[in-house]
Amino acid sequence: KSEDKIPGGRWFRTEGFFTSDGGNVSVFTDISEEKEHEEELQTLLDELEIARDEAVGANAAKSQFLANMSHELRTPLNHIIGFTELIIDKTFGELNESQEEYLNDVLTSSRHLLSLINDILDLSKVEAGKLELQLSEINPTAVLERSLSMVKEKILKHGIQLTTKLDNMPAMIIADERKLKQIFYNLLSNAA
Repeated sequence: KSEDKIPGGRWFRTEGFFTSDGGNVSVFTDISEEKEHEEELQTLLDELEIARDEAVGANAAKSQFLANMSHELRTPLNHIIGFTELIIDKTFGELNESQEEYLNDVLTSSRHLLSLINDILDLSKVEAGKLELQLSEINPTAVLERSLSMVKEKILKHGIQLTTKLDNMPAMIIADERKLKQIFYNLLSNAA
């Protein structure tokens, strides 16, 4: 049994059989279509392997980028937060009311930015199936108020009047504070 390509590009399978009287019978079967499908399938498999290798490489590059971004952004941001806290705590002297208000805005915004960076890193953990909620007992009113302070400039800029009614808000709940704050912030930002 053999498979051969003849001039002109056609493929044939040759099978030989012996007859009972000692003769030989050869059967030639045109397998060109079968070979064409095999070649198409092999091409697809080769393309899939290349795509898989590229995806693995892209995922490794993404992980490296996230690790670098985490360090490169978190380090200066933590310095900003730390120095702002020192100034707000009046370590270097007294502040007037406006300075204290603006520095509290800087601190809140810096912490929010750090939270966003952490959320980006969490996204890669979600993709890897490694994200865990950090559940604790939190005050939802305080989380909502911090989220409101993050969007107050945007709200004022658009002339939106915002009122809060927190009468039936539970005093404490069990939740992931950072995730809840992000949900509140996203909802408020979209509304503004």
